[in-house]
Amino acid sequence: MDGSKTVAVSQIHACDPHGGHNRKLLLVRLAICVVTSAILAFFADKLYVHLSLESGYQVDNSRSIAILRWMILLISGFVLSIVVIGDHQVGRALHRWRWGIGGCFIAFCTIFKLSGSSINSFYIWYGSDSPMRNVVLGWPRTPRTDEFAVNTLFAFSQTENAFQQNNLLLGGVAPTDVAVIKDAPVLGIVELFRPFQWGYLVFGAERGLAFYWSSRLAVLFLIGYEFFRLVSQASEQRENRVLAVVGSALVIFSPLTQWWFAVNNIVEMLVAVFGSIVCFHRYLCNHRTFIRCLWGLAICECAGMFIWSLYPAWQVPLLWVILILAIWVVKERWGKIHMTRADWIVAACLVTIFAVLSSAVAYLSKDTILAMLNTSYPGARRSQGGDHTLIMRMFGDIGSQMGINNPDIPAVEYSRMLDFFPLGIVIVVINFIFNNKNRKIDWLSLALGVVSVIMFIFIVIGLPSWLAGVTLLNMSVPNRLFFVFGVVNVILLIRAISTRTWSLKLSGSVFTAFVFAVLNTCLAVYSYGDFLALPRSRDICYVLLMFAESFAMGMLCTTNFHGLRTKAMAMVAKDDSHAIEDGSEDLVNAGMKSGLRTQRITVKASAVVIIAIVGIFGGAINPVQYGASAVSAQPAIAALQRLTSNGRGMVAAVSDDGAPMSSMLADLIAANGIPAVNTVQVTPRWGLWEKLDPHGECYRKYNRYAFINISATDEKSPLKERIENPTGDQVHVKLTAAELHSVGVTYVISNDDLSQYHDGEYRYEQVSDKFGPLCIWKVVREKN
Repeated sequence: MDGSKTVAVSQIHACDPHGGHNRKLLLVRLAICVVTSAILAFFADKLYVHLSLESGYQVDNSRSIAILRWMILLISGFVLSIVVIGDHQVGRALHRWRWGIGGCFIAFCTIFKLSGSSINSFYIWYGSDSPMRNVVLGWPRTPRTDEFAVNTLFAFSQTENAFQQNNLLLGGVAPTDVAVIKDAPVLGIVELFRPFQWGYLVFGAERGLAFYWSSRLAVLFLIGYEFFRLVSQASEQRENRVLAVVGSALVIFSPLTQWWFAVNNIVEMLVAVFGSIVCFHRYLCNHRTFIRCLWGLAICECAGMFIWSLYPAWQVPLLWVILILAIWVVKERWGKIHMTRADWIVAACLVTIFAVLSSAVAYLSKDTILAMLNTSYPGARRSQGGDHTLIMRMFGDIGSQMGINNPDIPAVEYSRMLDFFPLGIVIVVINFIFNNKNRKIDWLSLALGVVSVIMFIFIVIGLPSWLAGVTLLNMSVPNRLFFVFGVVNVILLIRAISTRTWSLKLSGSVFTAFVFAVLNTCLAVYSYGDFLALPRSRDICYVLLMFAESFAMGMLCTTNFHGLRTKAMAMVAKDDSHAIEDGSEDLVNAGMKSGLRTQRITVKASAVVIIAIVGIFGGAINPVQYGASAVSAQPAIAALQRLTSNGRGMVAAVSDDGAPMSSMLADLIAANGIPAVNTVQVTPRWGLWEKLDPHGECYRKYNRYAFINISATDEKSPLKERIENPTGDQVHVKLTAAELHSVGVTYVISNDDLSQYHDGEYRYEQVSDKFGPLCIWKVVREKN
C-alpha cells in the first residue's frame, strides 16, 4: 500500500474527532469520573447495608473495615467511570499497563489481607462473634465448606507444620501426604507448579491466603484476556479486545467459577489451558531460540499446573479442548514455524527436565496417588452420562446467577458457566450461510461446535459405554461436565462473533436482541425459578438485570465489528484514481468515521453492560474478607491450645448428630497446630481404620474421600452397625470412649453432653467451660 492509501486508512481509523488529547477536556473527564465514582460508592454502600439487613446481617462498620470498603468502592467506581466516559486512549492505556495493574491489585489485596474466603462461617456455627466481623463486602457463604473448612484450613495447618510433605496434624494417627491430594503449600518439587501458593511460603497464613485469592483472580482474568485476544483474531482481521474482555469476564465471573473458585483447582486448570495455548502460539510466532526457551518454560509450568490438579472429571474433557486449540494454532502458523536445530535441542531438554520433575513428584507420592485412584469415591466412579433432569439447566444459564439470592437452594450444584448456549452454535450456522459467497467454514468454530454437541449428548442422553470409554468421558459425570461444556461454549461464542462478516441494521439488531432477551430471560426464570421469590421487588430487579444482560449480548452478536472498516480499506486499496479525484475520499472518511463511531458506541455499551452485570452477580458470590480471625481467634480453640501446649494429646471433634461440622471442626483444630483425628480424609487413613476395623469388614464405607463425622456412644455393637455413608463424601461413625482412647485421643471437643456416655472402661470428664455450643472433655479411665 502506498503513502496516499496509508494516510487514507489512518484517517478512517481516526476515532477522536473531539480532540481527546486536549488537556482541558482530559481534566474535565477526570473530574467527572471522580465525582461519578464517589456517587456510585455512596449508593453502593447504602445498598450493601440494606441488603445485609434484609438478609439478617449487621454490617461491620468499624473504622478500618469502613475505610477499606470505601477504598474498594471508590476504585471500582472510578475504573468503571473512566472506561465508560473515557475515549479510546483509556482503553489503550489499560491494555498497555494491564499486567502492572494486575500486579498492583495483587499487592493491594496482599498488604491489606483481603481474600474471598468464607471462613466467617465458623462464627455462624459457633457463635463466638458476629458473622460479619472483618467482612468488607459480601457475605460468608456457608455452603462452600470445601473451601473454608477444607482447603483453606489444610493450607493453614501447613503453616503450623513447617510446610512438610507429611502432616501429622491432619489425622494424627498417621501422617497425611498433602503434596498432591489437596491445595496445600509444600516445600517440595511439586510447589514449582503451584505459584499461587507461594504467598503462604513468603507471607504466612493470612497474607498467604490473600495472595492466593487475589493472584488467582488477577492472573485468570489477564490470561483469559490474552487467550480471547488470540481466539478473536480471525483471518484477515485483527484481534478484538472488546470481545477478549467480555470472554474473560464470562469465564471468571460465571456462577460456576465463583462458587468453585477455591475448590478442585478450577482456576489452575483454566489458567493452564488458556496460558498453554497463548504461550504455544507465541512460541511458534517468535524465531529467536532464547525467547522460545522462555515460552517453553511457561508451557511446562502450565503443563505441571494442569497435571497436578488431579481432578479427572474436569481434566480429561479439558484435554480435548487443549488438543483442538493446539492443532488450530499449528494450522494457523503452518509454513511460518521454522524450527532450527537449536530449537529442537532446547525443546528436548525442556521436555526431559519436565518429565524428570514430574516423575519425582509422582514417585514421592506414589502410594497416595494409587490410594486416591482406587477409592470407592470418587476414584472408582465411571459414567456413561445421561441425566435428562439436567436438560433445562442447559438453557437460560443466566438464571444460575440468582443462586446468590436464596440460601436454602444448593446454588453450588446448580451453578453454570455463562455461555448463552446454544447461541454460539446458532451464530456458527448463520456465519456459514451468510459470511461470504464461498461459505468458507472456520475450522476452530466447527471443531468446538462438534465437541459442544457431543458433551450435550453425554450430559443429557448418555453415550454407549464403548464410546464413553474411547473418548474418556466416562471419567467424568454429567453434573461435573457442565464446567467444561460451558468453557467450550464461551470460546465458541467469542470465536463465532469475531469471525462473522454479516451484520444487521440498527433497527434489526435491536429487534433481534429484544427477542433473544425475552426468550433467554423466560428460560432463565423457568429453569431457575426456585432461586426467585417473585413478585418481590429485589427479584424483579434481578430479572430486569438478566434481561438487560441478554439484550446486550444480542446486540453484541448482531453489530458488525469489521464490516465498515473492511469496506473502507477495500475502497482505498482499489487505487481508484477517479474516486480520489472526484472527492470520494472525503465521503469515505466522513461516512465511514460516522459509521465506525456508531458501531463503537453500540459495541462499547453492550460490552460494558454485560461485564458490569456479570461482575455484579459474580462478585457478590464470595465475600471480601479481611484477615482470618475466624480461624485463629476462636475461644474454644485457644482453650485446647492451652491444654495441649505440652505436646501431649490428640483431639477428636464429636457432634451430637454426626453432622459434617464434626470433621470441619477437626480441620479448624488442625489449622491451629493441634493434631485432630477426624479431619477430612482425602485418601483412607489406614492408621485409624485398621485399629477400629482390624478385619476390614467396613472397607467400602471408609475407602473414600470423606468428612469423618464422629458421634459418641456407649454401645459395643459391631462397627458395621455403627458406621454409615449419609452421602458419598461422608462417613458417620459412632465410637465409644475406649475406642477413641485406643487411637490416641486425649481430648474431645463437642456440642454434646458427653457425661452421659459410659462404656465401662473409659468416660468423659469436662475440663472447660462452654464456649457457645462447644465444650472440652478429657477421656479418662473409669474408676473401679
